[in-house]
Amino acid sequence: MQPLFAQQIESVLSSDETLAFLQICDELGLGTFLVQCPLTEISLVSQVLIDAKAVNGFYNYKTQELEISLFRTAQDFGHLYRKQRIWSISSLALNAKASIARTLVHELGHHLHRVLWDVDSTMFRQTMLIPTTDSLTQYGLLSAQEHFAETFAAFVFHRVELFMDDSLGYAMMTSVLARLGLEIKELL
Repeated sequence: MQPLFAQQIESVLSSDETLAFLQICDELGLGTFLVQCPLTEISLVSQVLIDAKAVNGFYNYKTQELEISLFRTAQDFGHLYRKQRIWSISSLALNAKASIARTLVHELGHHLHRVLWDVDSTMFRQTMLIPTTDSLTQYGLLSAQEHFAETFAAFVFHRVELFMDDSLGYAMMTSVLARLGLEIKELL
């Protein structure tokens, strides 16, 4: 398939389904950015394994490859927002398809973070030093990288909650997006 936003795209979906899925990049305002700073590879697969454990997605900071699992169970979505009582922003989606899209946005957050490292290493370093203790999700509490990606996903899907419940994360995200010259739309 002809690459869009990546040097290579591997997908178990049809070409049309893959293009439709990746349309979220344009919807939130990342299309031009991803053309200018493409991923090495996007893989849309039935299952993503890390150390023999199934995960929803993965981004490799070294290779800039992104993998998304197209499988979700009923426990992976449909949760109500309660700060730090939810696993991830993707678990707040109403259905499996929306949860998978939110995982893509989370992984794209990692790519933004990686590009920031190249563009402004001082600002990248500052993002790594922001306390994760106010993260909206349990996943965001795990590390500075996961906090950044979950904060980006929250900025896209739950901006008000992010502003109210993680003011440092909100300020970090608005600063990073300004530095990268990005205007990100809130998707509901």
